[in-house]
Amino acid sequence: MRLRRVTAASPESSHSAEHRPTVGVERHGRLVPLGSAVRQWLEGGGGPSRELLSAADDMLLFLGGGPALRAEADRVLDAVGDEDFGMVQPSPGLPFAPVSFRDCALWERHMIDAARGVLRLTAPRLSRLVAGYERITGRVFPRLRPGALWYEQPVYYRGDPLTVVADGELLRWPAYAQALDYELEIAVVLAQPLGDVGPEQALAAVGGFVVLNDVSARDLQYREMTEGRLGVPRTKDFATALGATVVTADEVLPELHRLTGLVRVNGEVWSRGTSADMRHDLGEVLAFISRGQGLHPGDLIGLGTLPGCSGVELDRWLSPGDVVECEITQLGTVRNPVGQPEPWRQCGPVHRADWTVVCRREMDRAPARLEPLPWTPSPAPPLTGALAPNTALDEVHRWEIPGGLGPEDVAVDDAGRVYAGLRDGRVLRWSGDGTGPEVVVDTHAGPAGLEFDPQGRLVICDMLRGLLRADAAGEVQVLADSYHGRRLGMVNNAAIGADGTIYFSDSSTRWPAADYRRDLLEHRPTGRLFARRPDGRLDLLLDDLAFANGVSLGPDEDYLLIAETGRYRVLRYELTGPAAGTARVVTDNLPGFPDNLSARGDGTYWLGLPSPRLPMLDRLLPHPRLRAALGRGPQRLQPAPARYGLLVLLDGEGRLLDSLHGPAGRFVQTTGAVEADGWLYVSSLEEAAVGRVRAPRAAGC
Repeated sequence: MRLRRVTAASPESSHSAEHRPTVGVERHGRLVPLGSAVRQWLEGGGGPSRELLSAADDMLLFLGGGPALRAEADRVLDAVGDEDFGMVQPSPGLPFAPVSFRDCALWERHMIDAARGVLRLTAPRLSRLVAGYERITGRVFPRLRPGALWYEQPVYYRGDPLTVVADGELLRWPAYAQALDYELEIAVVLAQPLGDVGPEQALAAVGGFVVLNDVSARDLQYREMTEGRLGVPRTKDFATALGATVVTADEVLPELHRLTGLVRVNGEVWSRGTSADMRHDLGEVLAFISRGQGLHPGDLIGLGTLPGCSGVELDRWLSPGDVVECEITQLGTVRNPVGQPEPWRQCGPVHRADWTVVCRREMDRAPARLEPLPWTPSPAPPLTGALAPNTALDEVHRWEIPGGLGPEDVAVDDAGRVYAGLRDGRVLRWSGDGTGPEVVVDTHAGPAGLEFDPQGRLVICDMLRGLLRADAAGEVQVLADSYHGRRLGMVNNAAIGADGTIYFSDSSTRWPAADYRRDLLEHRPTGRLFARRPDGRLDLLLDDLAFANGVSLGPDEDYLLIAETGRYRVLRYELTGPAAGTARVVTDNLPGFPDNLSARGDGTYWLGLPSPRLPMLDRLLPHPRLRAALGRGPQRLQPAPARYGLLVLLDGEGRLLDSLHGPAGRFVQTTGAVEADGWLYVSSLEEAAVGRVRAPRAAGC
């Protein structure tokens, strides 16, 4: 029998019981509510047994009745025939409430391939050595095989039955996890108590089988299993998805070694597998688990991941918002959406891997080597006039960030509260007097540019996840993460119009955020400027930019300024008038690498320069072969930013009006500044603080 929890609602029925969940039996292509059928049979003079009458609405009681109760149910269902029970709908929620959950590992091939995948995840260099050994010898690397105990007896862990979720429910993405994985399994539902018995008697306690997705946080698994030694608590104990259909043991046991399964992600088949070659028979497994402790009706036992049916084996990884369908052809499907990553709410250090620990859907991997283009920059300009050195940024007051680094951009809301995004994914907020900070958003990835839209919602340019928006509760929504089917590479900075249009830069389509220095060293312009319209449409405004970076709107929204970091310049893109849709250079040959732009509201703009020009890089730029050779070496041998703070003030025509310097290096890699209430809030790629300094009266304005 194939069983589900259903609700029958017949307009003619006077029984309130008809509106409560009951056991549904799949017969002749439809779901028949067993409880309704039994009560109708009773009203018509039939005489179902007391056992069937009490079990018809309870999945576990019905499974526990065994073959005799199923046979009686069949007789009742045959007797009522094609009776109309009104609207019969599957009930939401689990088919039964698991009393406990244990999960085994019964397939050697999965154990080996998963170990290979976890090694690739946690120790990539060692993984390459192991792959070389296997390629040369044609044998599995010995340490990838399970230990001797696995071959001698079934092994399992105990999960949390309270975290088992139903078909259709959201799969949690815990705050501490970065690499979520699916695992397609066959699960056993016990319907009878089980004690110290042999394998044959143990099989008699099986009530049915159901499909299961044992969701795992792979970035935690290796350390928890090898160093923790007490199990896999946070790797596993947050979400296990259970299918809605229970198939009785008599239908499955004869086919248990011939079941087939597949996994779809967003409708695309990612995995296929079969149940052949289980290491230990089911009877042995149940007899072993129950020995000395006993098992009970409602205990749920997963048999382990079918070979090839987890992402870690294939190096394919889930993203927030994905929909995962795990199917055992003979048992049904469990389908669940993946939730957004939950926020790490505390200040202080964040104990989790980087978002880049895995490569997710549509993401391009970093190129194997640099392919530089030649470019000859003009000599760096002298620091005179508006660029004359001073010590303003050496006097900055620091708003310290406990346990965090790299507040790359700052935003100030209408209430005067200050926001900064950190390298670890969190966005912090201070009150206007510096009280705080508190965590208000956590993208888990790489927040760069921050802006507020006309509704007061925080828009985040996340260099790893795309263009995001957060509401007042910190819930994150993805506004744009791909263009024409290809992942956005490095969403960096934005400006937002009064109509809600978001103009934003995508710095590179070749290099991920962690390799931004390689992009600048390669000097192959792949940066872009986009407009995300209020209806969600994404328009490409400019491309072929050398590391597109800061974006700012003119006071009348008739133009944009765009910082082009790789060419040391600022462009002006016309939004209205006869030149609309064209761009021209307004500030060329800057003394450093232009980064974030922020409007002061009067047609002038603060521009951050995280480092002055690097003479070594300028000398290398005309010589692509030298740069290619340098790119193959360690990062410590490549040009590195100077420890110098620098902000410049310019107008809409690119004229330099003023500058703030920090020659002593007390606040460095200054990516930008936002002016509010007479203060400048200064951001940085490397500092563990937001800087605050009095805004100067703009010279030349």
